Amino acid sequence: MFRTIKLKLPYDRTLIETAKQFRGATQIVLDYGFENKVFNKNKLNKGTYKTVRETIPTLPSALVQTARDMASEALKRTSLEKKIKRKSLTIRYDNRTFKFHPVHTQYPSPLYRDSLFIQCHISL
Repeated sequence: MFRTIKLKLPYDRTLIETAKQFRGATQIVLDYGFENKVFNKNKLNKGTYKTVRETIPTLPSALVQTARDMASEALKRTSLEKKIKRKSLTIRYDNRTFKFHPVHTQYPSPLYRDSLFIQCHISL
């Protein structure tokens, strides 16, 4: 079962930079998909993965793949009829890119070096 948690976070330069890189990666895939009239994830991956990794080398590969998935879904929604321009700084994290550590955990092990850890208080 998946849960969506929306959080308003305090300003953090690292998080903003990651969001900008993620938006850039998504836009590269969106442009490729629109120009080549393709929204299949495998074809988008073959056509863009190397370009995205070379253009944005500091973005973790799991986020590159997530950006591809988001672009594929957006292209499919529009039926490839209009060009999409990403404006928002949103990131979709999954189990490869975000680990939830309860507040009582004193020393979480980072998924990536220089990872940003967010304490989440969830009432059940």
